[in-house]
Amino acid sequence: MLLLAEETLLLLTDPVTGRALTSGERVGLAAAGAVLVELVLSGHVDIAGPGHPLVAPGRVAVRPVPATGDPVLDEALHRLALDARPRKPQEVLPRLAKGLRDALHDRLGASGVLRAEPVRALGVTWTTRWPAVEPAGPSAALRTRVRDVVAGSRAPDARDATLVAVVHAVGRVPDVVGDLGLSRGEVRRRAAAVAEGQVGGEAVRRAIAAAEAVTAAVAAATTASVIATTSS
Repeated sequence: MLLLAEETLLLLTDPVTGRALTSGERVGLAAAGAVLVELVLSGHVDIAGPGHPLVAPGRVAVRPVPATGDPVLDEALHRLALDARPRKPQEVLPRLAKGLRDALHDRLGASGVLRAEPVRALGVTWTTRWPAVEPAGPSAALRTRVRDVVAGSRAPDARDATLVAVVHAVGRVPDVVGDLGLSRGEVRRRAAAVAEGQVGGEAVRRAIAAAEAVTAAVAAATTASVIATTSS
């Protein structure tokens, strides 16, 4: 099974052109949010709530449990453990995002899901695009899952709801699901309902309750990056 962060990267990459659907910084933050969500859902990390015995509410706390065994997740755990004090999700996401897109691209390339396509001009490689190796493969299946959840024809599980929440946080659900015969505003409204745990039953509500601080942090961090870019 792919990591939530790998699935997030696939959703935010055009499968034909290999171009990101939003800025590289936003993709990195969304993927970092997905890593943190996965650590929350796996029981390796807590987003502290009121009454937590050791950590202030809303802070990220690493639990004293064995490592996950996955290099990407364990690197994130290592970075979180280096903090002298627990921090808020929006404070840790930029650090978790460093180098993450490259690591995920390498994994998806090695597994045959994406292929590296260097973009060259004047003999110089300016960037690399990552189109899907098989247009009807994992990327298409993933988009169909998310599309069906937003359209209401599929009840989301915790992973589906988390993906919708993270992609919604960077404002790209309409681009991911394509034409549903609905306005972009209605697509966003439906995605927001999934992201807020209003769709999908108690298991999804529990997952979103654990992850909502992370997805809010993705939205806050991407908004901050836009403000910094436009003011510079």
